[in-house]
Amino acid sequence: MLIVAGYLRVVEAERDGFVNDSRAVVEEARRADGGLDFALSADLVEPDRVLVFERWDDRAAVEAFRGAGPGDEQLEVIEEFEVNEYDVVTSAPPQESAGRTGGHSGPRHVRGGELILVTPRQ
Repeated sequence: MLIVAGYLRVVEAERDGFVNDSRAVVEEARRADGGLDFALSADLVEPDRVLVFERWDDRAAVEAFRGAGPGDEQLEVIEEFEVNEYDVVTSAPPQESAGRTGGHSGPRHVRGGELILVTPRQ
């Protein structure tokens, strides 16, 4: 599994329009082969920030969906971004994971009764 997460900084006056205009992309990503989750949302605290979260079966699924990337109109309002990809390295029910993380210092996430440990992509 591959997780893509981070944020975009967009022109403050354009943020809500940017998020609303992204609805079709979100719907398409959620229907895409290998697309497990996809969300772009307005940050509740910072008026120029858009949160990005994606979950994919694998790298091939991401690349098949991405194609040419965002259109020129979307790129014009993006002022800055920090989006990273994370490979999920293991998952197991939480009770089985306790003590088995082997010094893993990466983020942890519980999903459907499973603890998922992730490592940032290099």
